[in-house]
Amino acid sequence: MDFKYMFLNFYYTYFIKINFVEWLVIGLIFIIVFLIEQLKSDSENINVDTLKYKMGIIKGALCSYYTFIIIVTVINRKTLEKRLYNFNLFWTVKEVINKHNWLLLQEIIVNIIMFIPIGMLLASLVHKEKRHGIFGASVFFISICLSAVIEILQYIFLKGTLELDDVIYNFIGAAIGLLFNTLFHKGMLWVRKNEKDKQN
Repeated sequence: MDFKYMFLNFYYTYFIKINFVEWLVIGLIFIIVFLIEQLKSDSENINVDTLKYKMGIIKGALCSYYTFIIIVTVINRKTLEKRLYNFNLFWTVKEVINKHNWLLLQEIIVNIIMFIPIGMLLASLVHKEKRHGIFGASVFFISICLSAVIEILQYIFLKGTLELDDVIYNFIGAAIGLLFNTLFHKGMLWVRKNEKDKQN
């Protein structure tokens, strides 16, 4: 049996046809499951082995989701005839406002949503490492680097236009993810505090 043929047949028949929105839904479901799992592990008495296990889950989730993004934004895209770049800031917003380009608006929203899980996972990873002093800065810096890598790969392999706007929208998405993560953990602390108060 030719496993290489089977793999390529599966890839081109099913995998490559998954659209952008479907990948985002997969990513968001992955994050929701992860957060539910976090409910079981954010205990004050968490041991070292459990902490290492949870950090492994976070890193695995981050690598998996980022791989999804690379596949969709680079590998699965059609090859352009030449390399393109656009360093005009917020030209996409101007196009939406002046020319009512709703397709471009959809791309902006997708670029933001795409990095919300990245921000959430990075925030959990940095939080677990106890780097409270550089918590937000670390998340933002890493998310910008991850976004820049995507843009550079698109430019090098002629898979898209190198744009500063995309990096900015990805950054906004990561910031929203950081906010969600922070609110989630604060909410859990508040719930546990109330439970302890009731027990006492």
